[in-house]
Amino acid sequence: MNKFLFLAKILLVLIVIAFAQTNNHWTIAEANSLPSLVPAPSLQTEQPVKENISEPTTLPLEIQNAVLEDISKRTSKNVATFRIAEAEKRTWSDGCLDLSEPNQFCTQVLTPGWQVIVTDGESKWVYHTNSSGNLVKLAK
Repeated sequence: MNKFLFLAKILLVLIVIAFAQTNNHWTIAEANSLPSLVPAPSLQTEQPVKENISEPTTLPLEIQNAVLEDISKRTSKNVATFRIAEAEKRTWSDGCLDLSEPNQFCTQVLTPGWQVIVTDGESKWVYHTNSSGNLVKLAK
């Protein structure tokens, strides 16, 4: 048997590709339990995609609470000082929610979430979140 063909068959046996449908996006998972990480680009060339929403959507309470708690901690002000000014469903181009920092590694997977704008009546803060609210990042 050709040596390369034999190696290709072994490689094919060792690599299992599974497709998992998540929020209408297909992602590829490898048999390796470690996530594939590549350096995040310093400048994002692709902007988050706005979803076409035919009916009004409401920012989930878990995400509201996570964002308001974060801004409260950052500013040392009471949570009641702040309100959600705007919230929009977004799909981020990576696991860093399009907010990568130099030398940071981000998973290269489309990540559904929200862009949330918070205000205290004087200032505004823009947050990026994932869809569950367990990852909340302040855009700088």
